Amino acid sequence: MKRNNLLSLMLVASIAFFSSCSKDDDHDHAEHCSDDCHLVTANPNYISATETPNEPAEWAWDIVDASGNAIQFCDDTDPSLDFLESANWSYTTTHELASDIAGVDPLPANTTFSAANGYECHCEEHNH
Repeated sequence: MKRNNLLSLMLVASIAFFSSCSKDDDHDHAEHCSDDCHLVTANPNYISATETPNEPAEWAWDIVDASGNAIQFCDDTDPSLDFLESANWSYTTTHELASDIAGVDPLPANTTFSAANGYECHCEEHNH
C-alpha cells in the first residue's frame, strides 16, 4: 500500500512538473531583430558643446533600402544583427545613404564601412 501511494505521489508530481514547464509557442524568445540600425562617426567639426554649440558630436545615417524603408536585421539575415553588433562588423552600402542631419553629406553607394575606418553601427534591438 505504501509503495502504491509513493508511486501515485511521484506520478502526480511528475505531471505537475512537466505541465508547469511547457513551452510558450506564441512567442519565440530566441529570435531578436532590429529595423533601426544606423552608421555613426565622430563629427570632425565638433570641438565641444560650448565651442561648437550648433554642431552635433556625431553624424549618423540610417541603414535603409533604396526606397527609404527600414531594413530588418535578424539572427538569420545577411549580415546578421549579431554580426552588426560585433567588434568585427562591416556593412557595404548598396545605394547612397542620406543623413537626417542638415549639411551632412550622404554616404556613397558600394562603400564598406566598419570600425576599422572610424564608424560604429548602432542597432535598437526588438524582440519578436
